[in-house]
Amino acid sequence: MTALVVLVVSVALVDSLNPTTIVPALYLATGPRPVRAVLGFAAGFFAVNMAGGAAVLLLGHRFARYVPHPSHHVQHIGEVVLGVIAVAASAVLWHRRHRVDAAFARAETRVTRAAPLAGATLAAVELPTALPYFAVIAALAASAQRLPTDILLLLVFNIIYLAPVFAIAVVRALAGERAVDLLTRAREIVLRRAGAALAGLVLVVGLALLVIGAIGLR
Repeated sequence: MTALVVLVVSVALVDSLNPTTIVPALYLATGPRPVRAVLGFAAGFFAVNMAGGAAVLLLGHRFARYVPHPSHHVQHIGEVVLGVIAVAASAVLWHRRHRVDAAFARAETRVTRAAPLAGATLAAVELPTALPYFAVIAALAASAQRLPTDILLLLVFNIIYLAPVFAIAVVRALAGERAVDLLTRAREIVLRRAGAALAGLVLVVGLALLVIGAIGLR
């Protein structure tokens, strides 16, 4: 159980440094009704991400009834395989990082006053390619924990994942207009480095899975 909690928290912390959520939050934080907009965006994103993850997790639990429970050896091999896939994906993202930067810049302009809808839509678009999230869900489904426990860990993952967005809302609420210049500069920096940051994020997750799998196989 402890190893599972460590996996969920560590992957969520790394995955939270994601331009997909941080860039729109920074954009909304410099517009009208900033705190409400950022929190609305977070709520929409959280609802879809949590619902989609819970649905996949439920299917995993039901499917596990009809197949033999994989041994720890098989689970660790799966972690290594996922790690290799993530490392390879990070190399592809690094090679295309400038295209990713441009894509984030275009996506930023689509975030309007309908912040909850924007968050929900973005989560729905990103969910099918959320490799770290699915790796955590697979680990939860393969564990011997009960479904309510796995749902609680999934909830923890999503809260940690959106922690930077909540932090942006807190900064904007406490600092008021004084935070606008800071947040604007932060948004510009993130937009310039979004592709490299995303590649680095996937690489770190891949390396973490490789280390966890390798330690388990030993």
